[in-house]
Amino acid sequence: MDLLDSNREMVEVRRLFTVAFKSQTFRLVDDVIARTIGGETYQPAFGWLEAGAINRGAVLDAEPAIYRVTSLGPDTPGEFASLMIAALHDEAEWRAAKATYAVQLLLDGAAVGPAIVMHTGWIADIKPAESVAQAGLTIRVESNLARRNWTPLGEYTDRDQQARYPGDKAMQFVASLKDKVITGWLKG
Repeated sequence: MDLLDSNREMVEVRRLFTVAFKSQTFRLVDDVIARTIGGETYQPAFGWLEAGAINRGAVLDAEPAIYRVTSLGPDTPGEFASLMIAALHDEAEWRAAKATYAVQLLLDGAAVGPAIVMHTGWIADIKPAESVAQAGLTIRVESNLARRNWTPLGEYTDRDQQARYPGDKAMQFVASLKDKVITGWLKG
């Protein structure tokens, strides 16, 4: 039955999270039961994974998405929580891991069409987030457009130049040109 043909007043929506850590890819659904969607099985997140608001930003802005893993502790179910706790101690496990947040429409428990991707990017940072009520993690996922705002070789400083080419004096030379008059082939 097609969603539009059914003329339903209420349609179920589930959030899907996919995180490709170095050692393992996790697929989580904002639900209490596992669901198979698009041929992939999503494990239940039991409400302990939250997504912050997705900021639209201006055209081609690189807005990050913020996710919160809450209620981390011995009672939190699943391997994902264990890996998130371990991630604080092993940055190589999560640094630049691909993360996708999507929503899936469901009709009578069955997926209707493909999932709608809301944000995709890579994990830039994971920090502990604690309150009186619970411990957790805050995950910042940078948009794929974020890299377009970065210079490909870092900053144009002597320190970065030395990291790439030890002993090179090009940036020292450039800095020495400040307040000098340059003549010759340059016409200004």
